[in-house]
Amino acid sequence: MNTPFLKYIQERLVIAPTLLESMVATLSEDDMDLNEGDGTMTIRDILIHLIYMEQTFWMMEIENILKRNGTLEPIPWKGLDHTTAMGNFNGKKLVRIFQENRTENLELLHGINIKKRHLNRLGIDPELGKITLKEVLSAWTAHDLSHVYQILRCLCYQFRLDVGPLKKHIKILYQNY
Repeated sequence: MNTPFLKYIQERLVIAPTLLESMVATLSEDDMDLNEGDGTMTIRDILIHLIYMEQTFWMMEIENILKRNGTLEPIPWKGLDHTTAMGNFNGKKLVRIFQENRTENLELLHGINIKKRHLNRLGIDPELGKITLKEVLSAWTAHDLSHVYQILRCLCYQFRLDVGPLKKHIKILYQNY
């Protein structure tokens, strides 16, 4: 990975496990089940989802685009219920699994030696249509960071009724509800 874009992506992919570890380290098991209200993911669900995507999606998508040399073919997708297998794991174990999976994927990514010319290679997602390698790499990074933010929202949501009129100054408490 030898372009400023690729370096930037890799740096962001490296920090996600550290951010998650620092966020989850002091959470109780009850805290792991916090969410943003009915029908939303818990912190535990979010971590399991990140693990699932790390194990089954991101590198598969990247490798499919590169191996097909731009041939537009559907990229397989495993739509399994990924919360069942790890639903009783504690937060530290989930973060550790995510860290291990991320380390493996970053080693694979580094080994692929993506060049600038590869970034516009096309694949096709059965649902979304044409996607480039650059879009997949960007989405992987944004996906991580959006779930870091989602965990912060789960933690903040618990205070939404207790902050009174100060809520006006705490944007995270009203921007998504």
